[in-house]
Amino acid sequence: MTIVYDHPESRLEVITASGQTLSRKDATAKGFTIAPYADLVPAAARVAVAHPHHNDLVSLPPFNLPVMRSTARELGFTVSMTTTSSPAVTASHVDPNKAWRAAIYRMPEANARPAAAAEIVKNYSPATMSIDQVQAFLRGLPVEAAPTKAVAPAPVDAKAARLAEIGNSMRAFNKANGHAVGHKAAPSLSSIPPDKLERLAEIQLAALTVRVGNGDRAAAAERSKLQHALKMKATAGTPLVQALVQMGVNTAAIVRGA
Repeated sequence: MTIVYDHPESRLEVITASGQTLSRKDATAKGFTIAPYADLVPAAARVAVAHPHHNDLVSLPPFNLPVMRSTARELGFTVSMTTTSSPAVTASHVDPNKAWRAAIYRMPEANARPAAAAEIVKNYSPATMSIDQVQAFLRGLPVEAAPTKAVAPAPVDAKAARLAEIGNSMRAFNKANGHAVGHKAAPSLSSIPPDKLERLAEIQLAALTVRVGNGDRAAAAERSKLQHALKMKATAGTPLVQALVQMGVNTAAIVRGA
């Protein structure tokens, strides 16, 4: 009987006792038994050490795989503040970008928002967006709808709309962190479908929440106005365009991603 183990870096893969990876689907098809990753390591040696490049990550024995501290604890490992200096740590295992990407894809927030997570990994790096910032950013975005097998086809522009929403949030994040941002000509509020405008407003609210968490007082005031506008729409039925204008919301930041 062949035994493989859950891969700490990917829910779609498993890892062998020698450190090789294969897809979970293939392992299941071959009849392999899939055991918890912790079973690879004797109980006395289940200690995750601080990652050499990221304060919010640790490395798991025996292959020094990078995961978030919370994940290590969930897997049954004790977290140590000592940084590993073992020669077994190969370049691929300590590569900052690889560790950063792996930690993102392991997040429950990324699992619920895969398109947003993919855009972040594609456009950012550990130097421009920390693990904690990614987690907070994703948590503020609406959960993405899971694919269904409905007979009716999805709207043709669904993907484009989603990418526009993600792009709008990223531009807001860039602006909040002082990065240069390029913009296309923004459409007017009245030219945006109501449902899409509300979605863009929710994305902007999430971006403002990230800025507030970083101590931005101006963002706190803007977030309050946007929250009131959305509440007016939800409770009083006020058209969102009217509510945004009435509350004095910075609509340019909302329509930029449309």
